[in-house]
Amino acid sequence: MPARPSTWKMLLYVTSMAVIVQFAGDNFLPSLPAITTYFNISQSLTQYSVTLYLLGGAICQFFLWSAIGCVWSKACYFDGV
Repeated sequence: MPARPSTWKMLLYVTSMAVIVQFAGDNFLPSLPAITTYFNISQSLTQYSVTLYLLGGAICQFFLWSAIGCVWSKACYFDGV
């Protein structure tokens, strides 16, 4: 049976993922006019890319929490047996 990961390490990993998504989003917003000009697209389409970025980060965190729950539960270890 694999060793159970440390609670603090897993908590640090999940927290850092949440912070990185928000930090990158804050850095992404000021570059919207430059992205609109560079790719020659409308402003609404550029704003939609921010929505997709944050939605992708939220979905990624949902699956990350599911994976952590599977690692911490004993049922996951015996699921394949």
